[in-house]
Amino acid sequence: MSTRRVRKEEHPVPLPPLLVAVINAARHAPNDLVDRTGHDAALFELGQWALVRVLSEGALAPHETRAYEAIEEIANRHLALTKARAAVTDALSLIEPFERRVEVESAYSRFQSVSDDVYYYAGLVCGIVIAHLNATR
Repeated sequence: MSTRRVRKEEHPVPLPPLLVAVINAARHAPNDLVDRTGHDAALFELGQWALVRVLSEGALAPHETRAYEAIEEIANRHLALTKARAAVTDALSLIEPFERRVEVESAYSRFQSVSDDVYYYAGLVCGIVIAHLNATR
């Protein structure tokens, strides 16, 4: 048997209580007419990402692509951004007849909505993390 010491896994920093409340609201939005499937998971993952990013890199808008890539990966996993982007590509390939423009506009609107949601959530989560960090000092 090896004599190496096994390092204990560090417990992740808990999410701020306000963010947990927002995640629960996304999970249990009974009268919401918009399909919020995956939004709670995206908010949770963005919260974990923001706790690390805000602590290590600050809260200003990122200049490197890593932050944008992380946000898009979360959107792909939980908000079907890849599917929305593919719908735009598919619709654009059909644009020849004028009648198809409604389909193109609809697909692009869905794509833009998902993109706007995830970037809004990323900003919201970073703001909550900053407020939480300030309150715990």
